[in-house]
Amino acid sequence: MKTIFKLTCFIILFTGCTNVLEEEIVSGITADQFYIDEAGIQDALTAGYARLKHFYGQQEGYCLTNAGTDIYGAGRGDWLLQFHLYDATLNPSTKYLAPTWTNFYKAINIYNTVIGRAPEVIDDQQTLDTILAEARFLRAFVYFQLVQIWGDVHLTLEETSGVELEANRTPVSEIFSTAIIPDLDFAMANLSTDAEVGRATVQAAKGIRARVAMVQQDWATAETLTKSLINDYSFSLMDSYRELWSMDNEQNSETIWSIQFSPDPLVSHENGGVNYFTPWYTKNPGTSFNVKDGQTWVGYKPTSYFYSLWDKSMDRRYFEGLQNVYYDTPGAIEGDTIVYYSIDNLTDAEIAARPYTVYDVELLISDDSSWPQPTKVRDESRPNFGVKASRDLVMVRLADIYLVLVEALFHQGKTDEAVTFMNTLRSIRAIDGQEAAMEITIAELDLDFILDERARELFAEGRRWFVLKRLGLLVDRVRQHNIYGAADHIQEHHNLRPIPLEQIDRSGNDYAQNPGY
Repeated sequence: MKTIFKLTCFIILFTGCTNVLEEEIVSGITADQFYIDEAGIQDALTAGYARLKHFYGQQEGYCLTNAGTDIYGAGRGDWLLQFHLYDATLNPSTKYLAPTWTNFYKAINIYNTVIGRAPEVIDDQQTLDTILAEARFLRAFVYFQLVQIWGDVHLTLEETSGVELEANRTPVSEIFSTAIIPDLDFAMANLSTDAEVGRATVQAAKGIRARVAMVQQDWATAETLTKSLINDYSFSLMDSYRELWSMDNEQNSETIWSIQFSPDPLVSHENGGVNYFTPWYTKNPGTSFNVKDGQTWVGYKPTSYFYSLWDKSMDRRYFEGLQNVYYDTPGAIEGDTIVYYSIDNLTDAEIAARPYTVYDVELLISDDSSWPQPTKVRDESRPNFGVKASRDLVMVRLADIYLVLVEALFHQGKTDEAVTFMNTLRSIRAIDGQEAAMEITIAELDLDFILDERARELFAEGRRWFVLKRLGLLVDRVRQHNIYGAADHIQEHHNLRPIPLEQIDRSGNDYAQNPGY
């Protein structure tokens, strides 16, 4: 599936060819020459999906959505520390801000091109509506990311085919009302419920629309959409949290929409999450660097708050969601343990009694490179490092929908109903025989508990920064829980990222910077 396009966003001229499998570069073919039939439009749409992989699964995507929260702080790795620390180095020149901005607007111009040109060349109304719905879903999704990261941003709903020297800062409320919500409403009305894996569906559109509703504090809409996803389709919660993240089970009953990655060595983008959350396991005697455990970038260090969340006596997500044990041979049996990361407080005698390296919770907190790795980022399917890490990146899944519904009900005072849905999720996540113990009472449900449960369920999935920002709790919770430098620097203006200096410099008009930068 090849897409050859020539696109311009703001003052940057982009010419090339995107092939989902090979991503070869071909120049000299313009949009007027290529978007002349349905095949050309479909190829443009495919390129629009591929654009998401320039952010998601990459360092910038993981960093802008996971770093510097109450559950993850800065590890030993010194890359992109500014997003962890919120210090003076987080400024308009910070690496990855400009590429992220540019990539998102490249993507938007692809979607605008499809939306503008498809009606000119496609006669079948149903085919046209489906293509437009996919493009509008993607456009809404990308604009939603832009406004969450930067606030008021440039809004354009038309294809850019030449150099533009001026850009606007459209208010977030207008972007929601004129772009994001109408696009998602159109997508929900015209998408299929059964599409090729990775493509937008009605269900995916409902999931993103529910998140939009939460940002706007439209709790009733969020409730309606999430209940539809739970009741009207065949999704179901997985009994095994470990199997939920198995590379052999990526298209499971919880997955609503995911971004697809390939092990093909010719594909330029892989999902690098396996490396970024990895501890420095090779510093311990007897360990060996290996493809299953991943490269040791030691970037995302769990906070003490994260370690406090788990009740190992009943919650299977601790054992099945975190790689606590490292072996002399990856995949070996328990008896071949080399390193064990424990969240318990252990005595010196208890540590000395074990014939392998042990970190108790105090050592995990004080050591800058040791922690349990999330199983949900591991890629044990690769035979060697020459094969691309190809774990799909799940963007919408059913457990997240349950938690959105619980919060939407809670904000409406429907606490008893919220507890019912919370207990449905928690009982599924219980160790066998502990289902009743995992259930909570109405008195126990508050916003802090909801945030605790979101952390237990959705850690390392790129939700946390956005949720804390949405609730106005980012600064308070980072100051309270993130002891790895962020608490010393974070301020209210960090709820928005700095507008890239590149964008400001290239604008012929006065393009205002976000306050505080």
